[in-house]
Amino acid sequence: MKNSIRIPPKKNIKATGAGDPLKFYYMPVTGSFYLKRLKMSLELIEGRKFKKILEIGYGSGIYLPELSKRADSVFGVDLHDNMSVVRDMLSKENVNAELFKGDILNLPFEDGSFDCVLCISILEHIKDLAKASAEIKRILSPGGVLLAGFPVKNKLTDALFGAVGFDFDKNHVSSHELIISALDSALNREELNHFPPLLPIDFSLYCAGRWVK
Repeated sequence: MKNSIRIPPKKNIKATGAGDPLKFYYMPVTGSFYLKRLKMSLELIEGRKFKKILEIGYGSGIYLPELSKRADSVFGVDLHDNMSVVRDMLSKENVNAELFKGDILNLPFEDGSFDCVLCISILEHIKDLAKASAEIKRILSPGGVLLAGFPVKNKLTDALFGAVGFDFDKNHVSSHELIISALDSALNREELNHFPPLLPIDFSLYCAGRWVK
């Protein structure tokens, strides 16, 4: 099915920490929204395949099986120490991915290492967006693609996150406006979508964009 997203069966995957939102993917209502985030990004590269794709902030690894369909080699980097939990899931899913520990402000990769970088729901947690954007630019090869997704900051999203016990202001230190501005300063924006699409971007729920080096 076009634009469908496959995630591992719940029995095959485990959360990597208290802040891992894994459970929300398997709930009836929140699951649709969480999967929509990845769909929005992947729609921006529909039909393309890359040599090396990196996911910054891979968490439980829930996206890695889907990303493996779109690249010859898949890599992930995150701050947590539970790589063994993710590797166990990847083994069950028959997916090969190289995992690294690292910070988006100091990525452990050489210049021009990737022709695609995926950064979903990460940048809103970062205060130094200029540094993060520069690091992403550095590791992208010439013509490389960044797919970035992030929530919109408004009263509705504040209420929705608050309903599930998440303090938007405390955990999301950068708004969608700041993220877009920082990425636009470092890379060339090609497309920016938001959901729901009929609303103005500042009144929507989530954004996903494609930037090119």
